[in-house]
Amino acid sequence: MTNVSAQLWFPPSFDPPPREPEPEIVWPTVEEIESIREAARREGFQHGREEGFAKGFAEGVTQGFEQGLQEGRERSFEEHKSKVMELTETMSLFISELRDLPGQILEPITDLAWAIGNDLRLPTRSTVHRSWELFRKLLCACPCLVKTLF
Repeated sequence: MTNVSAQLWFPPSFDPPPREPEPEIVWPTVEEIESIREAARREGFQHGREEGFAKGFAEGVTQGFEQGLQEGRERSFEEHKSKVMELTETMSLFISELRDLPGQILEPITDLAWAIGNDLRLPTRSTVHRSWELFRKLLCACPCLVKTLF
């Protein structure tokens, strides 16, 4: 005997798939809505507060720095004003005394200053020796300086 097996054929279904049951919507209660709203308000308030503090702090630092700088300059000016005036008076007195010096004293001093300036730029043995010679001539020309200096 022969075994024959047969299967039944069913055409494919064009029906839409069965719907899943829709979940049940649970609406929030008034208390839940109010608590959500309050939490959002607190969060916004905290964020605004932190942002405001940061901005205020930065502006305060800038303003304080500028104010302190201005006050420091004014205080420093007042503290050093008297010293500058005192130095100005001393320099005026010194300049007036130098103007009264005769030409024979002023000329060797000028030569000495130039020689020393040159020696500072080109320090060699000959320029140091020349400066010393000028200084010696100055002292010989004005014995009054010897008494003043020594």
